[in-house]
Amino acid sequence: MIQLPLLLTLALLTQPTPGTPGTPGTPGAQGQQGERARQRAMERFDRMDTNEDGVLTKDELPRPQLMKAMDDNGDGKVTRAEAIAWGQANLQQGRQRGQRNNRNGRNTPERRAAPDPMGDTPTAKPEAKTQPFTVHRDVPYVTKPANRQRQCLDIYQSTTDAVRPVVIHIHGGAWAAGDKKNNAQAKAKALDAMGWMLVTPNYRLSPEVKHPGHIKDIAAAVAWVHDHIADYGGDPARIVVMGHSAGAHLAALVATDHERLAVHGKSPEILDGVILLDGAAYDLPTTMDSPEGYERMKRMHRRWVGTKRGDWIDASPMLQATADVGTPPFLILHTARAEAAAISTRLGETLQRIGSDAVVLECSDDDHGSINTKIGQPDHRPTEAIRIVLESLHPRK
Repeated sequence: MIQLPLLLTLALLTQPTPGTPGTPGTPGAQGQQGERARQRAMERFDRMDTNEDGVLTKDELPRPQLMKAMDDNGDGKVTRAEAIAWGQANLQQGRQRGQRNNRNGRNTPERRAAPDPMGDTPTAKPEAKTQPFTVHRDVPYVTKPANRQRQCLDIYQSTTDAVRPVVIHIHGGAWAAGDKKNNAQAKAKALDAMGWMLVTPNYRLSPEVKHPGHIKDIAAAVAWVHDHIADYGGDPARIVVMGHSAGAHLAALVATDHERLAVHGKSPEILDGVILLDGAAYDLPTTMDSPEGYERMKRMHRRWVGTKRGDWIDASPMLQATADVGTPPFLILHTARAEAAAISTRLGETLQRIGSDAVVLECSDDDHGSINTKIGQPDHRPTEAIRIVLESLHPRK
């Protein structure tokens, strides 16, 4: 199993909270967070060090390319010092890439007089000649769509001949709004620079459907990608599902409730990983039973999942996660908002208890929107975390 906690923590171990360029980090809370991160990294290192000899061997770190990269002295073993040094060097390389991309304009948001909130404007068409991908719009993922606009997806196919691993990104919008084109161009550019391609599905929204209509559509989209993405230059053996907000809930659910993909003759084992961006709907009964403080969220959830406790349970990734169903590794990113922070931590602990690899990372300098819209920008902690995880799953050659 890929050891995401070790890889991610080592790479972000010394990363300060992003701030004004050139301004040193301040002591206090940030320093305490850094020390806690260091302690957690050492604890995870010790868990991987099964024979307790203070080093990781190829049996304990079964990734030859990663072992080679981390083994600085070439003795076939990785010490704590080597692991931390590798994390620092890897982080520095990522920052340098981000700075170069920023100088070249690759991470600079396009400035337009009248930006389209859906992510596309008429001025985007001439720019398509310089894009590193071809966009296939509105490809249906079910044979007989009940809603052709919603039961379809966009594919950002690389213009190179290389077969690309695939990120399926699920948009947010409280299960009642949003669209597959939201911020998709920026994500496609960022993922292309990482050697990955992007697929963005729509799904039917409330009030047109209630649970399980949304997750049925997402499961159908994931299954379609697994069956057909090779026709577009994608690698069906390398698929990661990612989602923001309500999309994070759906990404988590399709990876933990094996019955959703089983309808299509598949299982969560077709997924290499799951990346969640500031979701807060992983345990609906707990939220709906909370005595106070969550009234707005309760009203929102009733609109898409209803009032029956059985449906709350059925829609909760934490309550569907079980061992021995091929649950993929999770990267769980959240902001400092209380409802997301607490439930993200609990989801990570639940996944670890059933034997799945999971890491939870707070991105306190982002809000609920920017954790998604800033993907691809330099010095963006979520982008760096995503890059590290994707690199660990599919190392660049």
